[in-house]
Amino acid sequence: MYRFFRRLVLTSSLSLLCSGGAISQDTTPLSGRDIAKAEAQETAKDLVVKGFIIRGDSWSGEALDSGKVGVRHHLFKGNEYVFVLGGTFPSDIEFSVLTPNRKPVPSEVTTDGKTATIRLNPPKTGTYLIVFSLKSSDHERIPWALVYGYR
Repeated sequence: MYRFFRRLVLTSSLSLLCSGGAISQDTTPLSGRDIAKAEAQETAKDLVVKGFIIRGDSWSGEALDSGKVGVRHHLFKGNEYVFVLGGTFPSDIEFSVLTPNRKPVPSEVTTDGKTATIRLNPPKTGTYLIVFSLKSSDHERIPWALVYGYR
C-alpha cells in the first residue's frame, strides 16, 4: 500500500511540474496484479472487524489456466491465519495449505468469484506451502495476488 501512495504522490508531483503548475490527471492503467491485490485487500478489510491483523506484505504473479502455484510461508503454532487470494477475472479457485511433510492442514475455504479465503490454525511452527490454482474458461493467464493476516 505504501508503494501505491508513493507512486501516486510522485506521479502527481511530476504531472504538476510538467504541466506548468496546472493539475493534470494521471491516466496510467492499473496492471492485472494491482487489480488482483485490490480485490484481495478489499476482502481482507472485512477480517479486521473479526480481530485479524492484516500484514502489509503480499505475493503476486500470473498463473496459467489450471496451473498450480505454491507460496512458502513460515507460520507459528497458536496463531490463526487467514490467506486471501484475489484474481482479476472470475475463476474457479482451488486453495489449500500443506505441512512441511506435504499433508493438508485442516482449514476452512470460502470462494467468491474473484477471491478465495482460507483460514487455518497450524498444528506446529514451521514453513508451510500455500497452494492454489485458478481455472478460467476465457483467459489463459490469470493475474493473482495473495495477502494474509493473523490473530
